Amino acid sequence: MSRIKWHEAVIILCLLLHNVLDIYAITDDLTFGNIADLLAFGLCFFSKREKNMIPLLLWVYIIYRILMSFVASSSLMSMIPVGFILQVLALFAAFRAIHLPNLIKVYMGLGYFVTVFLLIQYIAVTLFGVHISGILRSLPIAIGGDDFLLVIGSRVRQASIFSEPAHFAEFILPLLCILVFDEYCKKAWLLFFLCVVSLLLSMSGTALLGLLVVLLLYIIKLLAARISYKRVFLSLVIIVTLPIGLFYYSQSEVGEVVLSRSTSIRDAQSATSASSEYVRLFRGYDVFGELKAINKVFGCGSRDRIKENITYSYYTSLFDGNSFYFNGVSTILLYTGFIGLILYLLALYSIWKNNSFCGRSFLLLLVPFMMIASIVLNSTGVLLLLLASLYKNKALSHNSMVD
Repeated sequence: MSRIKWHEAVIILCLLLHNVLDIYAITDDLTFGNIADLLAFGLCFFSKREKNMIPLLLWVYIIYRILMSFVASSSLMSMIPVGFILQVLALFAAFRAIHLPNLIKVYMGLGYFVTVFLLIQYIAVTLFGVHISGILRSLPIAIGGDDFLLVIGSRVRQASIFSEPAHFAEFILPLLCILVFDEYCKKAWLLFFLCVVSLLLSMSGTALLGLLVVLLLYIIKLLAARISYKRVFLSLVIIVTLPIGLFYYSQSEVGEVVLSRSTSIRDAQSATSASSEYVRLFRGYDVFGELKAINKVFGCGSRDRIKENITYSYYTSLFDGNSFYFNGVSTILLYTGFIGLILYLLALYSIWKNNSFCGRSFLLLLVPFMMIASIVLNSTGVLLLLLASLYKNKALSHNSMVD
């Protein structure tokens, strides 16, 4: 493996640690994550251009999203979707400059650090009642300020160096796919163990859902492979031990917290209050359901237009101030309508086609992520698309050598 060039290493760190950098800000409108996007875009031109190209249909979706913003905006300030453009710059930098072996090397190193740190946090709070914060309090906080620091200092769930357990899960789960489905990474048993244990101890619904997705994919891979006594035995062991493991996990203190959140998710469907579960899962669809037919097809285009529709919506009481959080699927629908969703899904299919099982696992992880979190082209979305694309190139290169 060749030595990682410094500018590629910085771009990889900007991508992998973006959710961490977004915790801190220089001003109200400028986070360290925004600076990381600009830095990665500038540094990517120092790298030799890679063959890994952004799918054409993804470019079509991006252009459509930006054009809709120009058409629908009511003011010059809202005409340019700055946040979305920064995401596109980060996407361009990642696809242009990052090599798969180097990404995996840095990813695994960070994986050891954040998982071990979460285990230390959990042991400290469980055995000694001591909360070890992963947040750098000396830096200005972008989200909530002192109130945010107060919350993380007293919460039961641990998140390592991330702002919340869900972001920790979004970081670890793609790495877990690499460890499980990449033939060259299967010997990293210690890191695999740390990832699984830390995900379970994070008490995150996202973590549990992701683990179930990875386990289901692993069983499918076993059953789809050439039948052998070893694979049949392993499949039977998983099928028998999984219900037992889930039962004992549900009886533990950690499992009870996760199950209580699952119950609140079911209750959130009533939309009687702006609970975090309702906001993540259902609020966007409720707002989309009240749009005019033309907006459902083409989208609202801009934040201003969405805000205008919410003002006259039945669900306006469920929006607190400037909070406009929607999950990934409803974000695409609200901004670009059914046309944007179709373009995005076609882009995913273009990456899926002729990909390896490992490459496809990232796309199958992206779909549930988009249903529970605001993931489209943010750092997690870019990482999953990049990994899927890099593994597709690896599979195509291997197939051409075999032929």
